[in-house]
Amino acid sequence: MNQFESMTAKYIKLWQTKNIEGLSKLLDDEIILEDWDNLIKGKDALLKFNLDFFNSVNLIELNVVSSHCFENTTFSELNIIIDGVKLTVLDKIVFNKNFLITQIRAYKG
Repeated sequence: MNQFESMTAKYIKLWQTKNIEGLSKLLDDEIILEDWDNLIKGKDALLKFNLDFFNSVNLIELNVVSSHCFENTTFSELNIIIDGVKLTVLDKIVFNKNFLITQIRAYKG
């Protein structure tokens, strides 16, 4: 497992456990998150978005089906259950040279 894969695994674990403080340490100030419903720009906005989401759900179960890395980008297929609702998601996570996340693109499948 390389550094990018390790940081991706850490991000996924922190997200699953709703750890805002830990997530904050992994994000670049100019991060962009885009998913099927949202476009969030900036670390503060993303942390608020996640906090609001975490406060709206009780249980997040997450299983990494597969994860691959190409240069500074990881691709992870995830099975997620949020309060009983099942989702399959592909996360594309891009890192900068300081191993901070600069972009997250989530595709629902």
